[in-house]
Amino acid sequence: MATVLSACVRNAGRSQIAAAFFNQMANSARAQALSAGTQPATAVHPEVVSVMREIGIEVSQARSQLLGGTAKCQGQQHPLRTDQLLFGDGGSGNL
Repeated sequence: MATVLSACVRNAGRSQIAAAFFNQMANSARAQALSAGTQPATAVHPEVVSVMREIGIEVSQARSQLLGGTAKCQGQQHPLRTDQLLFGDGGSGNL
């Protein structure tokens, strides 16, 4: 399975939204998105939680994570490092 990383500075808004949309739209058997930030906030912006909930995507359990740390995805720990980013599936368009 591919892991896609969405990153921004605080990991409290844009990267959380991007990862949530990706996970909503992608085939979960093929890929899953994680998000992280270089200077993570203490929490995801309440406005982000509210707006995403309005469109049926729940992110209330999301937590800001440090880029360079690790995150749990489908029961496995994954490094959140920029030298291992995945930007697609090699062109087949099937994520």
